[in-house]
Amino acid sequence: MLLPSPLEFDRRIGLKREKGSLRNSYWRQSVRLGKAFALPTFCPVCTFQLIVKNASSLLEDKNPVKLEAEAMLDDLINSFTSLNSLANESDIQVASSRQRVADALMDTITSLDKFEQGVKDCLEA
Repeated sequence: MLLPSPLEFDRRIGLKREKGSLRNSYWRQSVRLGKAFALPTFCPVCTFQLIVKNASSLLEDKNPVKLEAEAMLDDLINSFTSLNSLANESDIQVASSRQRVADALMDTITSLDKFEQGVKDCLEA
């Protein structure tokens, strides 16, 4: 999946041309946050960071629940980065390469489950 062009992006989210600066701001932030990812995969990084930011917004900066959720976010991003690298660099014709990708996928799913629990913990704190 490729990212839409800026004009297509505007059309999809209903922005008029004069509000294009919102789009540009979104793209700049997404690119900055997702440097470890290839272009087609950077948007989820922004989404996950926004989820943690919003879920923990009522907690103090040093709150252990908030710090744990942020650590889980970092772990999730690292898992996605590793999975992305393995998927792009592996030869899927080789069984051992496929197994490494499958293992990385399972690690990413585990990280995603932990991230989800961290967000729930923030909302319940």
